[in-house]
Amino acid sequence: MTKISLYGLLNMFFLPFVFGTFSTHAYELKSGDILLQPLNCWSCSLIEVQENSIYSHMGVYLKIDGEEYVLEASEKVSLTPLQDFVNKTQRNQRIGIKRFRNILFTSKELEDMAYDYVGLSYDNSFLWDNEDDAGEMLYCSELVYKFFYPFYGERLPLKNMRYDKLREHWEKFFKGSVPDGLPGNSPADFDNSNLFEHIGEL
Repeated sequence: MTKISLYGLLNMFFLPFVFGTFSTHAYELKSGDILLQPLNCWSCSLIEVQENSIYSHMGVYLKIDGEEYVLEASEKVSLTPLQDFVNKTQRNQRIGIKRFRNILFTSKELEDMAYDYVGLSYDNSFLWDNEDDAGEMLYCSELVYKFFYPFYGERLPLKNMRYDKLREHWEKFFKGSVPDGLPGNSPADFDNSNLFEHIGEL
């Protein structure tokens, strides 16, 4: 091998690590990817047990002006920097990445829509159609459903909710008014939906 070709080979493999050309992700994320997240909190544990899933939270990955965000409903609906979102993950767990098998949207459409949701209140009651002074209140999987509804409609996961596992804890969480049988969904419903393919983990 000549010195020139050897030098080129070294540049190909080592310079990207020095100057950050390689993505920091094991998988190339695309706007519209669904990020399913395990969290460590009391209500998160209830959700995971009820839904037989490791995932208790979720959001939508968006790349806006070269910056990476996750649209999520947590304390309120926000565009959270991706790394801040990742940092919340339960220790020794990974974020699951799901992608629509049939992409019916553009990145620009999602970006424009996201700002309509930012600032809405978090819905701690897990109800489907409730509002406050800021507008519609949303929990994490409800936000994702309604965000993508213009593109996929009722193909998105929705069901009558159950809170029968660890019932005494749900009674405490809802202060005695458990919304049994009302429409809703969870991160596990998106994980199990055939609308998506599994891309990998963060």
